[in-house]
Amino acid sequence: MCCIPSTLCTQEFDQLRSQQSPALDAALLLAPSDALSAAHAKSRAALDHLMLTDAPLLHPPGALAVAAMRSGFRSCHLSCQQYLRHVAQKAAAAAASSDVAAVPAADVERHQQQLLEALAAIDQLGAQQVRVSYI
Repeated sequence: MCCIPSTLCTQEFDQLRSQQSPALDAALLLAPSDALSAAHAKSRAALDHLMLTDAPLLHPPGALAVAAMRSGFRSCHLSCQQYLRHVAQKAAAAAASSDVAAVPAADVERHQQQLLEALAAIDQLGAQQVRVSYI
């Protein structure tokens, strides 16, 4: 199971954006505020939808938040790969009880793969709920 710190994704995202952090994709740094507002609204809708699935029973809240955020960005055609790597790096640091900068690249890669697998599973749960609700 993927270990994701349970921080509020939007607060961290806003902080990284204000710092022009390299942890964010260039498209996210340059996106106009109306595009980010639309992505935020779509992220909240995705999270509301996920709450109606088995996802909250199978995945930690942080994973649901990241999945919803990624869904919102995708729906607005904004890439968030760098942010996902940042989340994986934080998870690796938390698992190793070390500083983010001291985490070996192999550990970050492993956590990133776990994160992507968890997000794929959450996406599948969301897609199944859509199919079931229309039947």
